[in-house]
Amino acid sequence: NVDLAASLLIGDKESDIEAGINAGIGCNLLLRPKRQSPLSTQANAVIEHLAQALPYLINRKPQLV
Repeated sequence: NVDLAASLLIGDKESDIEAGINAGIGCNLLLRPKRQSPLSTQANAVIEHLAQALPYLINRKPQLV
């Protein structure tokens, strides 16, 4: 009973983002440290540190199990 549309995925490869999109995940973030070269992505956002995911986590609706 996971609400995929209200879920968040953090991946470090474009294939992770593609899997999240294909699974119906509502928000897909690409973790890409600044020292790595930029790339084209389908992610909702690119973050350099996990702490940058906090605003996206706060905006997710909590799911009661």
